[in-house]
Amino acid sequence: MKRRNFIVITNSAVLIAGTGHYLSTDQSNFVRNDVVSAGSEKDYLKPDEKQILYLASMAPSGHNTQPWFIKYIAPYSCIIGNDKKRWLRGVDPTQRETILSIGAFLQNLEYAANNLGLVL
Repeated sequence: MKRRNFIVITNSAVLIAGTGHYLSTDQSNFVRNDVVSAGSEKDYLKPDEKQILYLASMAPSGHNTQPWFIKYIAPYSCIIGNDKKRWLRGVDPTQRETILSIGAFLQNLEYAANNLGLVL
């Protein structure tokens, strides 16, 4: 068998096997139960608030864990906290990286709000 034929056959086999496995798996685990879908009755954020929080969520965090949570209080008012479920106890036992990640989130929040004409 020539090298080119071997590469074509193995790539085809890997592609078929991967696609078959993906289609046979339970894909319901890709849907998060804790996220409210847009347009539901609990959709109480204003469009500006959604945009600000979306942009702030792009902040870097250790291992991309996003260790913060947001509790909505009133329009343009929320509490930002440290989510213990997303701590990396093995690589960050003193929570230094967690605090830096929350600081980066707050900085992105400020930049996003300023971009929309709001002052924090």
